[in-house]
Amino acid sequence: MKTFWKSGVVLNILVLIAIKFTYSQIEIILRPGPQDGKDAYVNTYYTTGNGSTQSFIASAWTYNGTEGIGRSFIQFDLPELPEEFTNFKAFINFYYDYSSQHVGHGGENECKIERITEDWSEFGIDWYNQPSVSIENAVYLPSSATEDQSYPNIDVTQIVMDMYQNPETSFGFRLSLLEENIYRSMILASSDHPDEIIRPSLVIRYDTCMFPEDNFSFETNFLNCQFYYNDPTVTSWKWDFGNGYGAEMQNPLYYYAESGSYMVCLEIENSCGSRIICDSITICDENFPDFTFLVDSLHVDFFNNSIGDLEYYWDFGNGFFSHLENTEFQYESSGEYLVCLSAIDQCRTSTICHYINVNTNPFGTEDDTYSKEVIISPNPAYSDFFISTEDLTIDRIEICNISGNIIKRINTDIASDNYHVFLQGYSRGIYLIKIYFENRLLIRKLVLQ
Repeated sequence: MKTFWKSGVVLNILVLIAIKFTYSQIEIILRPGPQDGKDAYVNTYYTTGNGSTQSFIASAWTYNGTEGIGRSFIQFDLPELPEEFTNFKAFINFYYDYSSQHVGHGGENECKIERITEDWSEFGIDWYNQPSVSIENAVYLPSSATEDQSYPNIDVTQIVMDMYQNPETSFGFRLSLLEENIYRSMILASSDHPDEIIRPSLVIRYDTCMFPEDNFSFETNFLNCQFYYNDPTVTSWKWDFGNGYGAEMQNPLYYYAESGSYMVCLEIENSCGSRIICDSITICDENFPDFTFLVDSLHVDFFNNSIGDLEYYWDFGNGFFSHLENTEFQYESSGEYLVCLSAIDQCRTSTICHYINVNTNPFGTEDDTYSKEVIISPNPAYSDFFISTEDLTIDRIEICNISGNIIKRINTDIASDNYHVFLQGYSRGIYLIKIYFENRLLIRKLVLQ
């Protein structure tokens, strides 16, 4: 049992969870007190109503020899109902006022409870200023069997349902005698009674269905995705992985064939009903950043060898950068630079770095006058090419692939100014031609078609 106090109104809420936790049985008890209770008594004998009397009376009696007819009004602040509920019930509890000036019930005091259809003020109401009522779904109370009888558990379900369905014309209950003939009375306690136990209360009960939870979770590990759905009330799961495949298990592990974003949907069902929930997930294969490079004096060509559908970020180690897939850079001075390539996909960023030495001359001299005296032709070449010099003696020639591995070495035992190199059977691509002479090294690029 949970009890809440709201502006002096005691609100008791009892929640009973049914088997498999799909239905909640809710009971709400409204029992307002003097500060927040709204009830009043009017009588033809009095010129004004009474909004603070401790009694809740329906009567036809005499007062100093003058006949007077009395009626009582009460209004409860109805709680909000959920969107889905069943087995709705409402009961009102009236209790005998043992401390009233009118001692005991009297006469053939059958009463009726009707829905008030006009707004009213607790201290502005009187006999000649009463709100209208509706006889529809009125509830009838039998005559009291004893002079101190209470009336608990009066079924007012239909009246309260009318109040929820017509809130603009519903303002509580009126209690009056069925036949307002002399010497009949029903003496009950009002919300202003000092004894809290016998104040009127309205009890609302209903069952509400607990529909399946509206979210699932997942964990990705590259192309693998583990899905989770933990509502214990659900008995049926239908997964759509967003690529034409699915599963009918609670927590499937699925392997995607390729990276991408997928709209995954899950249809679940319990005894209350079914629902479909969807969420977008992004799957990425492992990315492998890699690059090679070709140094030509202070100029470096960078070749991206990364795997995956990626974006790229080159850091040349000197404050400059590039987003191109393959790029080149001209350094301003010799030195060692840490060059890094970051491969970026929708899930992660992976980085690889290499130290690169650039120099105007690989052997340390600044004199590069010979570089223009060496000519490679044709370039691009198909199966062979020529290296021509102007009176320079070449010591050896090395052919390297783009990774720098030597695939062919030529020792030049005979002095010549024109060397013929054959590359039949080699794959098309970019090759490095290293030419050694007079303690110097020149590197040239050759494109083999």
